[in-house]
Amino acid sequence: HNPPVNSIKFSPDGQLLATASNDGTVRLWDVNRGRLVDILQGHEGWVWSVAFAPDGHSLVSAGWDGTIRIWRRQA
Repeated sequence: HNPPVNSIKFSPDGQLLATASNDGTVRLWDVNRGRLVDILQGHEGWVWSVAFAPDGHSLVSAGWDGTIRIWRRQA
């Protein structure tokens, strides 16, 4: 990320970490391996917050651009 990181959340199973940043991206990290899994792009500016759905298959992000994005992951 291009600093700062504004929000971090663990997935319900604890396997992934989602981070939101001023670089306009949400990044998913494999907690056990400490590696980047995916970069989610679509916001036009800073991403303020991220949250996982209870099932862990959806992630929601809120951005400075006034949008909320729903990201769906494959099982």
